[in-house]
Amino acid sequence: MERVSPLPHSPEIVLINPLVYASEGLRGTLVPQFPHLPVAAVLIVLTIFDALFLATGLRQFRRKAVS
Repeated sequence: MERVSPLPHSPEIVLINPLVYASEGLRGTLVPQFPHLPVAAVLIVLTIFDALFLATGLRQFRRKAVS
């Protein structure tokens, strides 16, 4: 009997959340003997999210404070 997932694309959707990468990086640091995402992938994705949030925050700040 095959298990049917209520959300078939949920593993891909979860990867949009930056907290997933933060927790994977912490898990990889604290318990390296267990499987986790590669550290390089975690650092790259967190850097991308940081740049995205910084750009969005600066744009919002300029829009509200400088105008």
